[in-house]
Amino acid sequence: QGVGFSEPSMGIAVKVSDGNFRALEPIMIEVFKQLGILRNIAEKPFLKRYEHPEIRNQRDILTGYIEVEFKLKKC
Repeated sequence: QGVGFSEPSMGIAVKVSDGNFRALEPIMIEVFKQLGILRNIAEKPFLKRYEHPEIRNQRDILTGYIEVEFKLKKC
């Protein structure tokens, strides 16, 4: 997944090693938080559902949530 911004001028690329897209949205939310692009998710309620998406089984029973845990390193 690639995302580009004109202000501030930057590009972000994310690769999920198992190829599954379900973690991509919470990863991007966390990247935006750590970069200061998204300071308070409460101000963007439409993004809230992407922060900790639900995991449901075949019977549509809630079995968990996706949690991301990482720190960006400046290169």
